[in-house]
Formats: sequence, C-alpha cells, structure tokens
Amino acid sequence: LALVSEVPATFAAHIAWADQPLVAVGMTLASGALTAATWWAGQDTKEARRLHATATTAAATGYLTVASFTDPLGATQLSGLAIGG
Repeated sequence: LALVSEVPATFAAHIAWADQPLVAVGMTLASGALTAATWWAGQDTKEARRLHATATTAAATGYLTVASFTDPLGATQLSGLAIGG
C-alpha cells in the first residue's frame, strides 16, 4: 500500500522541487530525522522488529529523497523499489 502511494508522491515532488537544492538538503535531513525517530520509538520492542522498522523507513525515505531529485523511474530507483519495496 505504501509503495502504491510513494511513486506518485515522488513524481509530484520531482515536478515541484527537482531544481531546488535547498529542498534536497531539507528532505535529506528530514529523512534522517524520521529514520532516527523510528529507531528511538522502537526502543521497547524486540531488536528484530526495531531493526526492520528502521531499515524500512530508511529505504522508503531514501528512495523518496533520491528519486525526487533525479529520475523517479530510473533504473537505479526501480531496482531499489524492487529489492526494498
């Protein structure tokens, strides 16, 4: 379900912000903050669950950030989606 909404969101972000480097910096920092918050929020769960949630968040926000400022359907981005979904 998240993948279905992530690709259109990436296209929208690409159209709106592809040529704005400060937005790229902001999205990168926000992605890192969200990933760190996921790790922190999972402190009372089992380690495997915490690691999985954090890795999933990092992969999703990483794809969104990279694809928003490059080609959303580039070979590298599609490979990342296929592997990490």
